[in-house]
Amino acid sequence: MRKKKYDKTLILEGAYQLAIKSGFDSLTARGLAQELDISTQPIYLSFKTMDALKEALSEKLFYEIKENYFKNCDTIQQYAWGCYRFSVEKREIYFSFLTNKEMIVSFNQYLYQLFCEIPEIKNSLEKKNVPVYFAKVTVLISSLVFLESEYISEKELYEELIKSIKRDLSNEVGSEVFSSKN
Repeated sequence: MRKKKYDKTLILEGAYQLAIKSGFDSLTARGLAQELDISTQPIYLSFKTMDALKEALSEKLFYEIKENYFKNCDTIQQYAWGCYRFSVEKREIYFSFLTNKEMIVSFNQYLYQLFCEIPEIKNSLEKKNVPVYFAKVTVLISSLVFLESEYISEKELYEELIKSIKRDLSNEVGSEVFSSKN
């Protein structure tokens, strides 16, 4: 019987599955080895340290998030909708990010970077106000995700989110920022 070769890709996929299943805090060499039913040796042959593995996993996750939720993000509404969709569709990953100190910092930095790339933000907001509005959008989205229930539809949540964002940001950037594009 031929033994299965564990390369970086397979180990990274195992780390991804373990992080989703048990959270990023459970991502240890021993825990991953147990999940993959291997020794820790292939892990350390592929990744010199667990920090290197976690960094590779973060890059993989952030790339997938951008491709699936923020690829054509030209407006604040599209950004907000991408954040909301990600948090609902990939709930396990979203909550894993929120429960790990390192990941929540990295995730927020990544979301902030995406927010700053929105043409409306680059062209309309004063630089000093960008962090404030990013925080408002983030808090609104998180609140809506946590408040989501069977009593309110996804469409109603989205409409409330957009109303809140428009209300909070309209004084700063003007109504021309809120185009009808989705």
